[in-house]
This record gives sequence, structure tokens and C-alpha cells, in this order.
Amino acid sequence: MGGDDRFPLLPHVRLTRRFRGRVGAPLRADGSPAGPHTQRHMSKAALLVYDLDGVSRPEQITDDQKLQIAACMDSLRPVEMVRENGKTQVADLRFAALKDQNKSTRSIVVWHPHLKNVLFLNIGTNQLGNWRGTNLKLAQRATPENLYGVAIAKAGGNVHTGFDAMAQTLMADLQRHPDAHVVLEGGYQHTLIGHSLGGALATNMAAMISAAPTSKTDRITVATFAAPRTFNSAAAQEFDRNTRIECLRFFFPEDVAPKWPPRVLGYEHAGTPVPICLPENLRRSTPRRVLATYTTKGFHSMGLYSSVLHDPEFIQTTRLGTGPTKYLSDFL
Repeated sequence: MGGDDRFPLLPHVRLTRRFRGRVGAPLRADGSPAGPHTQRHMSKAALLVYDLDGVSRPEQITDDQKLQIAACMDSLRPVEMVRENGKTQVADLRFAALKDQNKSTRSIVVWHPHLKNVLFLNIGTNQLGNWRGTNLKLAQRATPENLYGVAIAKAGGNVHTGFDAMAQTLMADLQRHPDAHVVLEGGYQHTLIGHSLGGALATNMAAMISAAPTSKTDRITVATFAAPRTFNSAAAQEFDRNTRIECLRFFFPEDVAPKWPPRVLGYEHAGTPVPICLPENLRRSTPRRVLATYTTKGFHSMGLYSSVLHDPEFIQTTRLGTGPTKYLSDFL
């Protein structure tokens, strides 16, 4: 029932034999491992990005959403720092909304100028154009050395054309922000979180931030949920060798999205795999995996990921069709 001793997973987040012993812990800014509390905040933050869809100005973010973001940022800070300096104050947070090629908000960037931590909340597929213009562009192209670094480029690293184009657009938008030099060159702790397409973008953007010549960050934490593959094997291996990046890849084995694009096209996952096993009653009660994945109410739902990681007792004790179901609405 438990996970690797170095990675204090929740009781129902079980690792298959294939992955056991390979899982590390997400790290706080001081390099110490972060436990289930942090994992739950990460999953809540990934779910929150869909509520932030369409936000173009900080004034559009509600006070409750800002509080949730602040809680996530605090969970990644060293415990001693939180005790000494107090919790993150919402009034001190700074925000930027990054646009994709379609001028839609694709990433919300939040930073604290005094605590020096920055959070990227990347939004997944939310319109048909994302499929045509990004997800289905399956051809690979070489990773530009000036964007992904010398190591990945010299190793023969390739990247998904669609994901790379969108990640470059977002990073270019960030560079145009008046405080870009502070975020990228101020020695900030970077955390990137995303679901599905947002997870692929988080992986690519983490590599770009690490490789930036002016980047002074010592630690980049990445948490993806149901993310597709974005690199070929060479690029993925070099990404995993980067000591500045700690990447955790959460996924349900029943979810088809993390199996895309397929390995037969030369793609491979980057980051440490964290497979999440659903309670048996839900595994028996939910629809078949393919049908469930290609609807908004299946294994691919960020609502399901967040519910399982955030509220395990409810998930384990509630059967479909009985009792309160508000947490199960995403896949009923």
C-alpha cells in the first residue's frame, strides 16, 4: 500500500514493482523532501489552473484563488523559513498571464519578490485548436541549443514540434514582461505545474529556464499530471541528468494520454514516474479505459487526480452512485 520510503505517498498511491525504488521526493527550496501535504497542494494548484482559464489581468483572480496559490507556494518553502518569516501574504504576490499562439491564456506565473519563489500554472487542452495546432503535430525537431542547452542538443535531443512551438511562445511572452529579468535572473526557486498539455509545456519550459544563460536558479521543481511525452529518448535522458531539475510525473495507468505520442514514433517520457493506483471499487465501477479517457469524465480528468491525492478517505470509502458525490462528479 505504501510507496518508496524516500517518497511518503498517500496510502492508496501504490507503486508497481516496475517503478518501486526509482521514485524520489519533490524538493523544497532548500533541497529537503516535501511530503504528501505538498503533493496535495500541487494537485490542487493543477486543478486551479482550469478556473484561471481566460484570466488576462491579476484583478480577475479571486481572493480564494490567490489564497490557494499562496498555500501551494508555502508548501514548497523550507519549513523553518515559513516559521521564521510567516506565510506568504497574498498582497505581496505578483502575477503575469502568458498567451499562446491563439492569444489564449496558457500559463499563469506567480512570484513573490521577497521570498524569491515563482510558480508557473500551465493550462491543458481547452479548445479544439489545441489539437490541430499543437497536440497532433507529432513530427519531432532538433532541440535548439540556445533554448534547451548544449547537453541536450549535442546528445541528439529532439522535441515534439507542437509542444515546443507553444512553449517557445510562452517563454517569449514572459521575456516581454517588465519583471522578466527578476523572475528569470533573480535566483528564484521555480516550480512548474501542469495537467495534460500543461504538463508537457511545464517540462519544456523547465528545460528552457535551466538552459537560459542568465538563469540563476538553483532548483527547478516540476510536477505534471497525465502529461504526454514531449522528448525523444536522448533529450529525455539528458533532461533527467540535469541536477537543477526535479521532475515528478503523476499518472493513472488507465489514462491513455500519458501513452501519447507512442514510443514507436520515437518519444520517451522525462521525469520520475509516479503511477497512482485507484482503489479497487473505482477501478471496477468506472468505464472502460479508452472510453473514459476520451471524455471529460474519465481517468484523464484533473478533478479525479486532485480528488485521489487530496481526499483519499472519501475516494476509498465512497462507491459510485452512493453517498455524496460532489468530488466524483468529474468521472461519474
